[in-house]
Formats: sequence, structure tokens, C-alpha cells
Amino acid sequence: MEFILTSPIEKLLPSKIGFNFEEMKTQLTADTEFYNNLVITEDSIKDAEKKRAEINALKKSLDAERIRCKKAYLVPYDEFEKQVKEILSIIDKPIIAMDTQLKAFEKQKQDEKWIEISAFYDANIKELAGLVLLEKIVNPKWKNVGEKLSSITEEIAKTIAKIRNDLGILHAFKSEYGVQLKDTYLKDFDMSAALAEKARLEEQAKKLEEVQKAQ
Repeated sequence: MEFILTSPIEKLLPSKIGFNFEEMKTQLTADTEFYNNLVITEDSIKDAEKKRAEINALKKSLDAERIRCKKAYLVPYDEFEKQVKEILSIIDKPIIAMDTQLKAFEKQKQDEKWIEISAFYDANIKELAGLVLLEKIVNPKWKNVGEKLSSITEEIAKTIAKIRNDLGILHAFKSEYGVQLKDTYLKDFDMSAALAEKARLEEQAKKLEEVQKAQ
């Protein structure tokens, strides 16, 4: 089915709605310039009120004609819009029906993928279970339908390996602040943040020791 416009809009509409624009513009510009600078006195108040009424009447008649022309222009469009909306409502029904089924199918696929992702995570997390939750290492792109499971599991494996390696490095420091460093790292799996915390705690301890010696 193809949409065919049997009455091309370009042929129906005039290229311009003409009226004595230049004549009115010239005359009214001159008139209004005079009245803009008019100083009303006791003697001229009646003439001013009469002229104001004339100007208001002209304004109302001109605006009324604008509204009339606009309504006349919109008569064929309103009918056209009504008909198009009726057609659109017919088209929308199968679209909504298919969207509902497609979304349900997509969700089913995502749920099945998540089950496989969780199973892979459970099989690889081992001693880090409880410390590194799957929800904390989820990449938003995993929800994309086109994202392959093999790519996701590879990313999970690399992430777990990095976390395991970083924790091993922190443990190797054998720092008295090991627990704090581990907690800092596990917040965002940020090694830089953990090292910064290590430096901060050691500097703090050094200053405290200097104060105690001074005392």
C-alpha cells in the first residue's frame, strides 16, 4: 500500500494572499507616528478618543479578516488531518501487537543470557564470592541484543583476573592497613584509589608518631 496525494497541496494553495499591504503600511506608519507623539490636552481629548476608536475598529477588522482567512485555509487541512489520523490508528494496531510480542521475545532472550552470564560468573569468582558481586561488574552494553555471550564472558574473566591480581598486589604490601586498602579498592575496583589511601594512612601515622615523640 502506498500513500498517494490525489490533490497536491502545492497546486491548491495560492502562492500569496494579497492585499493592499504597502498602501496600508505607508499610511498607517505616517498616522501612527503623528499620534505616537501627540500631546493630549483638554481641548483635544474628544478628537483623541474618536481617533482611538477608529484605530481600534481598524485593528479589530483587520485581525478578524486574518482569522477568517486562516480558518478558510485550514478547512481542507483539517479534513485531511482527520483522515490521515484514522489511517494511522489502523496502522498502529498491528504495530502495537508486534511490538508487544517482540519485546516479550527480547526479554526472554535477555533472561536466558543473564542465566548463562550468572553461571559463568559463579564458576569463575571462587574465593572472591561475596566480595565481588556480579551486579558491580556489569557492563550496560551486555543488555544489547547484539552483544555476544562469548564477548561478555571474556570480559567477565578479564575483570575477575584483574581484581584478583590487584588484591594480590595489595596483600603483598603486608601493610598494617591491609583491611582499609582492600575496602577502598573494592568500592570501585580502583587500584589508584587504594594506593592513594595507603599513602594517606601512612602519612597520617607518620605525623602522629612525630607528635607523640615531640610530646
